[in-house]
Amino acid sequence: MGSQDTDKMTSKRKRDWTDSPILLSSLEQKIFDFLVQVLKDERRTTILRVAGGWVRDKLLQLACDDIDIDIALDDISGEDFAHIVEGHLEKSSEHSSVAVIRMNPDKSKHLETARIKMFDVWIDLVNLRGETYAETSRVPQIVLGTAEEDALRRDLTINALFYNINDGVVEDLTGSGLKDLSEGIIRTPLEPRKTFLDDPLRALRAIRFAGKLGFKLNPDIIDACREPEVRSALETKVSKERIGVEVDKMLCSASPLTCVGLLRDVSLFASVFLPDEMPKMDPLEFEIEEAPTRCSATLSKFLSTLESSELSLPKELRRIGLFASLLRPFGGRNVYTAESKPNRPVTVASHIIRHCLKLRGRDADEVNNIHICLTKIENASFVQNRVSLGRLVRESKELLPTVLLLAQSQNEDISAEKIQRTITEMRLEHAASLRPLLNGKQVMKLLPKLPKGPKMGEIMREQIEWQLANPDLTADQCKQLITEKHASFL
Repeated sequence: MGSQDTDKMTSKRKRDWTDSPILLSSLEQKIFDFLVQVLKDERRTTILRVAGGWVRDKLLQLACDDIDIDIALDDISGEDFAHIVEGHLEKSSEHSSVAVIRMNPDKSKHLETARIKMFDVWIDLVNLRGETYAETSRVPQIVLGTAEEDALRRDLTINALFYNINDGVVEDLTGSGLKDLSEGIIRTPLEPRKTFLDDPLRALRAIRFAGKLGFKLNPDIIDACREPEVRSALETKVSKERIGVEVDKMLCSASPLTCVGLLRDVSLFASVFLPDEMPKMDPLEFEIEEAPTRCSATLSKFLSTLESSELSLPKELRRIGLFASLLRPFGGRNVYTAESKPNRPVTVASHIIRHCLKLRGRDADEVNNIHICLTKIENASFVQNRVSLGRLVRESKELLPTVLLLAQSQNEDISAEKIQRTITEMRLEHAASLRPLLNGKQVMKLLPKLPKGPKMGEIMREQIEWQLANPDLTADQCKQLITEKHASFL
């Protein structure tokens, strides 16, 4: 997060929200007014409370592209209330739709949730609840609860605020949420050690929100994260998919370096990226204890390069570049498991992405490709060799801008902009789609004694090399080169 963003966030925090109403958009006001009228028409005393991030972000005046409203109900199920609202919408000739999301702990759906579409906006409806946890699982046992119990079971005080739709006021039932929001503090409603042992994923969420909002972790959160029991619980109780989602959000946030730095500082980096179950690795150039610091350093350099460079990366290329820079210290090193095959080594970076974070296989492949391409850019003179530069364009494909910027971040003598200009000047910008001048049938006709097999692939690759070296090469010239080099197959 830049200094200007930090200043803006700080100015928004320095407010006393005790008596400040939330500023609703016209659409939000329309939705809430309709719900309140439904209660009046049905003569219900149900209290409707908007919960979670919507309240937090409204108070912080953070812009949001989508309206994401979760409403907690105190005396009726979400499904029953959704159908009541649906009936009123139909009477007013408004289109509506109701869906029910059943409990599915494997997908982190611990309580049945009803959804209703009102004025083209989906609203989630759920009961207020309390939770109890078993020692070996982060999946809670759900019980219906009071508003206070619902607030206290949440991950952070700033996420436990309610907006009472009936009265139009913010409710801070933990007693700390508004103060923490004002002072920029990340705190758990209950004692953090127990909170994290119940659901260790909350430790990662605390770090993510600290980075996202520019807040500080309360010291007792830091102490709790450093406890061996909490680190062990994170590795054993939380699915790798859920860890991967949090890490992905951290790196795609406004402050990825802050998040990674916090993971390092609270001793959770290894539990996330290098858990105890990590298989045997090739020897590293550094002690494994140095990994958090080294990974933070390569990420920091890449982010600095992104800020200063004239080149800009689209969202997805930036994302994969952040992962590639973070895991760059492991580049070129492999892991070994019982399933490892000598001819198909698995890199450390790939294993971390595929198994420790359970992200897409494509993410692992692209990070590996970036790391391989980086080894091809050895020095600044590299750009003067048309063949080498053409190979890089072909091998990196759409990842080229990310490769160049990461290379620049590691070597101050390399300029991504200069290499990009040289590629254009050498007419190599379309080298990735370059095809051999002669296809397989033409080569076979030219070399009738050529056996089937790898030799054909070798000749196809040779053609590409010749075309990279000489962009004006003609098909006839290519035929001559092939017959001269492979005369034994004529």
